Amino acid sequence: MATGVSILNKKVNVPKYLHELHGESPTMFSLLMTYFTGLIAGLLVIVFISSSGMPIWKKLILFILYLDIAGGVVANFSSSTKRYYEKHVELRYYFIFLHFLHPLLFILLFPDSVYYFIYVGLFTIIACLFLYQVKNVEVQQTFASFLLVAGVLISFFFNLPLKVLYSFAPLFMTKLIIGFSVKRQDHEYQD
Repeated sequence: MATGVSILNKKVNVPKYLHELHGESPTMFSLLMTYFTGLIAGLLVIVFISSSGMPIWKKLILFILYLDIAGGVVANFSSSTKRYYEKHVELRYYFIFLHFLHPLLFILLFPDSVYYFIYVGLFTIIACLFLYQVKNVEVQQTFASFLLVAGVLISFFFNLPLKVLYSFAPLFMTKLIIGFSVKRQDHEYQD
């Protein structure tokens, strides 16, 4: 059993083009869980919308969006990703603003729900930018938790055509507000 744990804790040097997703040397466990979580989320969303009559191209984009968002929740909690963005502070704002693409793609898929996706995108990105200004780690963590709870609860005031779309707010906000923007202790696995 110890050998299996050692393999999961083994550091993997990922290619440079994946550093923004995983950092420079994530553990095997972190990589596996990131892609497993994303794949499960993407597949479950496809199952939920299978009878919706949605065109295949929309289903494919939705699958990719949920793969990225749910996998990103796990990746943003990894020590390797946290260390990478602590070392490359200049990329933090780029990473956050890049996430405007998610709500824009959702709006392309569900134009009648434009206000929900604008709300989730703006709330999340503004929360992240605000949290970067908070220097006290405990205050930052506590306030981020408040923002996540408030943001998710407000998201239920919107009417959406598919129930599964309500999962966008909690996943997106967890990924960026708690997972990416909050400082925390590095929890490296010990062999």
